[in-house]
Amino acid sequence: MRHTARAAGRWDSDPRTVLQAVNTAIIADRPARPFCTAAYAELDLATSPVRLRLALGGHPHPLLRRADGTIVRLGRAGTFLGILDNPPLHTTEDELHPGDLILLFTDGVTERRSGTTMLGEQGVRDLLGHAPHASAAETVAALEEHIIAYSPTPPGDDIAILAVRLT
Repeated sequence: MRHTARAAGRWDSDPRTVLQAVNTAIIADRPARPFCTAAYAELDLATSPVRLRLALGGHPHPLLRRADGTIVRLGRAGTFLGILDNPPLHTTEDELHPGDLILLFTDGVTERRSGTTMLGEQGVRDLLGHAPHASAAETVAALEEHIIAYSPTPPGDDIAILAVRLT
């Protein structure tokens, strides 16, 4: 998936087109019938304000913590990759400003359970709201610590977290 996305991104930078190429590659790999979720984002640092283009293929919505502490859900839902020949995929565009922080994470974060209660997107939002001026590294470390402490059992799903803060 990663190699296909990198190659497709060299030919066409539209995130939707890149995820469609990944989907086509996964479908061509049948009968293994793999599927995955993906988020593909492109930051244009040459523009002012900075422009973020994003497409989601069944992946949790990234969150944007604005410099003023406001938290916004990014992207438009798309279908898992590898299921449909032409899944609904959408490129969205947002403006980013100094102090804004983008947080991407896998469903292993939101689906972390304590008994029957999942952390969910709201749990991630709550953590982001407690440290409105934290750096990207501090935000990731705090979220990781919170995820581990949320349940006494080890995580049963993959957990990946990526944060980018504009300066």
